[in-house]
Amino acid sequence: MASLREKIASGQPVIGTFIKTPAYQIVELLALSELDFLVADAEHAPIDLRDLDSMALAARCGEMPLGIRPRKSTMDYISPAMDVGCSFVLAPHVKTREDATDVVASVRFSGRRRGFSPSTRAANYGSMAPAAYKQITEDDTVVMVQIEDAEALESIDSIAAVPGVDVLFVGPADLGESLGCGPNDVGVKDAINKVVEAAERAGKVAGLFVPRSEAIASWLDAGVSVFV
Repeated sequence: MASLREKIASGQPVIGTFIKTPAYQIVELLALSELDFLVADAEHAPIDLRDLDSMALAARCGEMPLGIRPRKSTMDYISPAMDVGCSFVLAPHVKTREDATDVVASVRFSGRRRGFSPSTRAANYGSMAPAAYKQITEDDTVVMVQIEDAEALESIDSIAAVPGVDVLFVGPADLGESLGCGPNDVGVKDAINKVVEAAERAGKVAGLFVPRSEAIASWLDAGVSVFV
């Protein structure tokens, strides 16, 4: 079975949903669905590391990729989520190449900054060889960076070019706020298309939050393939 990263890299559509309730039972239930992934939304919901620990356990038991949208796109929020078994990060408010580089280094050990422990759930509690754990982390974890600020649009090509970034993911609500317009205004739609074009130039994938599944078809035609 293809991993989530392989599915994303292939360009096939993948669809997930945010989880706002800090309960492993919801993860367990959604793992039975036909969704491709789930996102624990710690940025906008009361999900702490203890909650995430049980949610990640349920996701792994249900063979459903679970990611974290952390409160901040920094190592102290991202790396512990990877340790408890999250498959990816959806990092909010990535504005510059430096921000994107820091996010990648918080996920993948090749950045030489993430603290390494082979005793975590992600490393099968010490039963996985350290080299194998590092390689799996390098090959299978997904880095999605959220483009939701006017500043990010100005740096979009340099963000897209960061090695290890898999998805440029647009948050229309915050992007609209930053641009001084609504999420459905033409300015936001133009910005989304700009992100899609930057992703294509860099050989990356574009993602988008949509409030309803009916919106997916038109954005697929526009070049977006990752949806929450």
